[in-house]
Amino acid sequence: MLFLTSGATAEECEQALEAVQRKGVDALLVIDEGAEELCSWANQRGLSCVGQMPLMERKVGELHPSSSFRVLRAGSNEAGVANRLAAAAFSLDEAACNLAMAPGAFDTSAIDLWLADDDGVPLGCGVFIRNDEHVGIYTMATHPDQQKRGVGRAILETAMAHYQDQGAKRFTLGATEQGFPLYTKVGFEVATRPYVYVIGASTQFPGG
Repeated sequence: MLFLTSGATAEECEQALEAVQRKGVDALLVIDEGAEELCSWANQRGLSCVGQMPLMERKVGELHPSSSFRVLRAGSNEAGVANRLAAAAFSLDEAACNLAMAPGAFDTSAIDLWLADDDGVPLGCGVFIRNDEHVGIYTMATHPDQQKRGVGRAILETAMAHYQDQGAKRFTLGATEQGFPLYTKVGFEVATRPYVYVIGASTQFPGG
């Protein structure tokens, strides 16, 4: 997923598109609400707009992590497990997931992988990116066989409680239609609705 703010130049837009195409993976290009010039550029480049995605925000507050599952911060050696979960959750190609989120991505202290399991059986995962007092939440995924059990909420609240203890003040995420009800229950509110363009194909945004 790539984000372009209204201040992005045409050169930066081209560089973002070329980086995705060079990697050979499908991606979502998210453009600021109201950035008409960037939308025009995306349309001219033949990208498919699939609508607007709620960008949600939550400030610090009370959290109630579930004790039903074990939720832990994982290492880069667990990236394959997370990618298998994401591939199953979103009907994606596992090889493409491994390209998009290679184990080396978690070698930096800014990106954390969280996994939930039940008696050693992987249930779901989430990727969290920290930048001072802000935490961005990405790739929340629960295996289809384990959905509707509170796995996603357990991961969210456990990880968010951890970051709040470390001084985080703000959490943001882009919500799919499937994930929106969960995020609302956890206290997230819609801040803006940027436009989503698909590079390649998307199962989360099938309009592409």
